[in-house]
Amino acid sequence: MSPSTARSLRSFLVVLASASAAAPPLAQEQLATFEVTAVVVPRCRIDSSGDVSFGALDPGRATDGAAFGLVRVACTRGTTYRVLVDNGRAFDPRRGMRTMRRFSGEALPYELSTQGDRGIASGWQRPAEVRLDARIRARDYADLPGGTYEDILRISLEY
Repeated sequence: MSPSTARSLRSFLVVLASASAAAPPLAQEQLATFEVTAVVVPRCRIDSSGDVSFGALDPGRATDGAAFGLVRVACTRGTTYRVLVDNGRAFDPRRGMRTMRRFSGEALPYELSTQGDRGIASGWQRPAEVRLDARIRARDYADLPGGTYEDILRISLEY
């Protein structure tokens, strides 16, 4: 190394050393925190898997009938839910019964019960099934005129 190069290198090292010695030490340290959050909103969905149908009833060979339907409830996991079924459009308040009605007004009474209508959801991938069990008695349709009898139920979901 030439004498001029060595002199330049020494000068550089002296300047570097004095610069680092002149820097004041850190007197304090300031900290800040922040949160990372998300809110998973409880939601539910209800789906019907078809109507409740007693099929064709033969009054000449009347027997008690049964039919059922299923409603599926999917909710955010852990959500408490309850399925409610109203009395139907053709409810007979005098008799306190659900009925299916023919266009001309004749009524065919039926009973309806639910199974699994409340619970705690297992998540969207595992919907719960609520079973709607309907029953009619033979004596209630043995003397009715032929035709189609129907009722419309409203099913609601509370959560």
